[in-house]
Amino acid sequence: MNGQHGCLAAVFAGLLFMGATHSAYATGSGDGIATKAHRIEIKILNHKVVQETVIKVVQGDVVELVWITDEVTSLHFHGYDIKLDVTPNAPGIMAFTAYATGRFPITSHRRQEHQHNSGHETLLYLEVHPK
Repeated sequence: MNGQHGCLAAVFAGLLFMGATHSAYATGSGDGIATKAHRIEIKILNHKVVQETVIKVVQGDVVELVWITDEVTSLHFHGYDIKLDVTPNAPGIMAFTAYATGRFPITSHRRQEHQHNSGHETLLYLEVHPK
């Protein structure tokens, strides 16, 4: 009977270990290396980003940029070629995995009143550093 309890305890411990390992790498890249998930809220007021203008992540990280703005604007994440239209009272989300390394601008393309040209302003930079 004692040997049976020891065997059950070993199986239970193994299952716990496998569950802990699985959850630790749930956001991993499949190569056994855990990646970080970043959810970053960015506020634009009067055509400017309120907080820091450089965001740093590591290659392989899962990133969600949550955009909140006080006016209608079109955003363009250069290098990753992600575009997003954002309106007041309706946050927009850019979700991606940081695969390409480098420093990439995120620009605002907003329509100028009574003009046919769009304003093109760099709001911030996203840096993806190698693993």
